[in-house]
Parts: sequence; C-alpha cells; structure tokens
Amino acid sequence: MAEILVIDDSVVIRNALRAELIRAGHVVHEAVDGVEGIRQAQNLKPDLIILDVVMPAMDGMKVHAQLRRSSQTLPIVFLSAMASQTYKNPEFCPSPDVFLPKPPDMDRLLKVITLLLKQYPQPKR
Repeated sequence: MAEILVIDDSVVIRNALRAELIRAGHVVHEAVDGVEGIRQAQNLKPDLIILDVVMPAMDGMKVHAQLRRSSQTLPIVFLSAMASQTYKNPEFCPSPDVFLPKPPDMDRLLKVITLLLKQYPQPKR
C-alpha cells in the first residue's frame, strides 16, 4: 500500500484514478490544480504522484520543477493527452519520472506504479 497524490484538473480522470488505485490497495489524495498539488505534496509527502501535464494556472512541468527544487525525489507519473518527444528527453525529465498517454490504460498504469514503488521506495513515515 502506498500513498498516492493525483494532481489533475479533470474530475473524470481523478475519479477513475481514485477508483482503480483504491481497488489496488493504495491510499489516494487529490488536488484539482498545480498550486494545491504542491501544497499537498509538501504536507503529505506521498510515495508517488500522478500529475497531469496540461492544467490551467500552473501546468505539470512547473509543478514538477517546483517539487524538484524542494528536494522531493519521489517518482512522478505524468499523464498527457499530448504526445511530446520533449517530455521523453531524459535531460528534460530525469528518472524516476514516467510519461503515459491520457486517458490512461489502467493496467499499464498500475504496473508502472508497482515498478516505480519498488525501484524508488520512500522513507517510512
């Protein structure tokens, strides 16, 4: 069981992710935008973040940059409806970050989450 923070402005995506993640045994927290997501990430210290790339006000790339500046090294799974090679450039977005298309294939997403949590375990709370 892991604590996962979902940051996405789409209620449909958040609801779908929450249902699947809870069914898989995870604790799920949600944020409706990047600003709220950063606040929750800093307060909750989740094991993994699922982050939408395109959001109003503060996009996922800005959220990512701010989390990395604050020394948060937890894995981030980006979800994006836009397939961009820029995002897949390892210099732009180093491991442990993964990009998946939106809407997510839930089986694939759960496999990626399991792999990331094994590769990048977070300190016990």
